[in-house]
Amino acid sequence: MREFVKEADVYKRERLVNLKIFPYVTSKIWVAALLALYQALAYTIIRYIAFEMPGGADEFIFIYITLVFSSLAGMMLGLLASALAPNSSSAPLIMIMLLVPQIVLSGALAPLPAAASAPASTSWTFRAFMGITGPGSDVDADPCWKLEPHLQKAMTLDDKENLGCLCMGTNVFNPEFCFFPGLGQLYDPAVNTEAPPEPEPLGDPPAEPEIPEAPEPPEDQSDQIAVAAYLVALQDYQEEVNRIQDQYKTEIEAYQAQGEIYKAEVTAYQTELAEWGIDRMSAISGAEGLIDTMNDKFGWTFVNKDDTVSYYMRIAYTWFAQGVIILILAGLILFLIKRKDAK
Repeated sequence: MREFVKEADVYKRERLVNLKIFPYVTSKIWVAALLALYQALAYTIIRYIAFEMPGGADEFIFIYITLVFSSLAGMMLGLLASALAPNSSSAPLIMIMLLVPQIVLSGALAPLPAAASAPASTSWTFRAFMGITGPGSDVDADPCWKLEPHLQKAMTLDDKENLGCLCMGTNVFNPEFCFFPGLGQLYDPAVNTEAPPEPEPLGDPPAEPEIPEAPEPPEDQSDQIAVAAYLVALQDYQEEVNRIQDQYKTEIEAYQAQGEIYKAEVTAYQTELAEWGIDRMSAISGAEGLIDTMNDKFGWTFVNKDDTVSYYMRIAYTWFAQGVIILILAGLILFLIKRKDAK
């Protein structure tokens, strides 16, 4: 931030001889570029050694290249502040004024419209890092998160399972389908517990018994022996009917008692089933709420890493945007240095 302003007197004298503006400015930029290459490499290596950084060699290279662009853009801001500053003491103040928008417009602190954050190189760095590290990769790959909010709220757990939602429903806690930071602290074992067993069906009530036919009275009523035999058979028949009816009554009473037990079991089952569903829904809703909040704020940075075309295009686009910003800053610096000739 003092590279130009500290040499103001030397620059004016050399300009009177043979100093060209473009070589002069590029002599500062290429040194900044070398420092950016070194700083990005040192930072990336130290981070990978000190922390379990996600990804492998590809992610290491992508993070390094992104940091090179980011560092160079920051150094270009310093050169711009130096070109704007009338003296060395005012350069830090101008630098602060240039840095504050980079922090506010980065998109990491608060969600902003794309048009508002586009001029800040930090927003493109943040977008690239989110894409490379992939915290929202599974969310971006999940078609369920692309549905309208009212449709998402209307879906049941069974709907989400049948639709194959990756980061919704019971899959939200399965890292094979949904690897999203922060979900582990919301995990509840109730999510993976089996539903309470349903009570055995009561079954059909006892069938009504078949009553045997009554004995036929004798044709000759004067035959005392036949009449006596008939009366004995009639008495045996009545006793058999009474026995069958008593047995049926006992079976009905047992069935009714079993029905009361079944009704109590169904009530207890429905209560347990409701509590089980509430516990699962509570844990899953908390995880889905976290994803929904982050998707609402930072969904513009999410990209599906399994979709290699979209993924590589996203990263390349962020590098291109930062390169354009660096070129614009370089053009502004050339313009401001050129204006000093008029003074």
